Amino acid sequence: DDALQRSPGSYGLLRAAASLDAKSVLEDLRIDGKPIIARFKESPAVGDAASGVYVLDYAATRVFEDGSSATNTHIIIRVQNKDGIDAFGEVDIPGTALLLLVRTVKPDGTTLEPDFVAGKDSISMPNLEPGDFIEYEYLEASEGSPLRKGAYDGIRFFFNIFDAPLLRSEYVLDVPSDWKLAIDRRSGAPMPVVTEHGRFKRHRFLVERGPQVYGEPSAAPAAEFLPSIRATAAREQMDVHRTWRDQVLGATQPNWLMRLAVVQALQGATTERERAERLWRLVFTDLTGDDSGVFSRTAGE
Repeated sequence: DDALQRSPGSYGLLRAAASLDAKSVLEDLRIDGKPIIARFKESPAVGDAASGVYVLDYAATRVFEDGSSATNTHIIIRVQNKDGIDAFGEVDIPGTALLLLVRTVKPDGTTLEPDFVAGKDSISMPNLEPGDFIEYEYLEASEGSPLRKGAYDGIRFFFNIFDAPLLRSEYVLDVPSDWKLAIDRRSGAPMPVVTEHGRFKRHRFLVERGPQVYGEPSAAPAAEFLPSIRATAAREQMDVHRTWRDQVLGATQPNWLMRLAVVQALQGATTERERAERLWRLVFTDLTGDDSGVFSRTAGE
């Protein structure tokens, strides 16, 4: 408990706590799936034409003062027909996640837990039939940004998906109360309901009865047109620059020709913007790269 207070976003500590049946740092943000399934049974039919319905698509993230975070994800899917069994019968959990719950829930409330097969990435849900519910929950942790203590770059949460209709899509985000949070809302994503919870400020985003979305060939990336949100805090332009630099570091090894091209391109440039424009022009018009990461001049240069 003392260690989790000092490093609440540590995946190793979260796993150790779970093995000791200790309470999660997100215990107050976990929800009980049984009442949600019961309400679904009493509600009017939804998504009858779909192979499955997401009765619950829930994620809750708590961000701590040092920028580390923990996220609880809870999914409940009702299988509508045989196609749904094929589509949803194999559950994939992120490799770094800590599994908290996975089971098949029968219409009469009976629950069945799957057998885990060594070396198999997915989990096969047992004895699935149309009308059954698939429920799983897992916990993920992040140590925080290596760029600056207290900086946060959150996940993008979608309120419509291609797989099936969403009966209840909800994202909860807790951040320290004194943080200035920037929220990127796209395509009509809901506004948050903001409340105070101890030393945290809670942002709750909720969409109910979201229809299934159908993709089109050569469509833009989903983040460009699906309702979604993403939160960031204490992020500056230099942080973005460093993030991209770290991602490409090692992907391309500079050689003498590349260094010479950069020196030549920057000669006479006097402002940051001019240098940036020249480097952009150099990369996108004057240089090409092969699979080995070795750059060479284009033909005629």
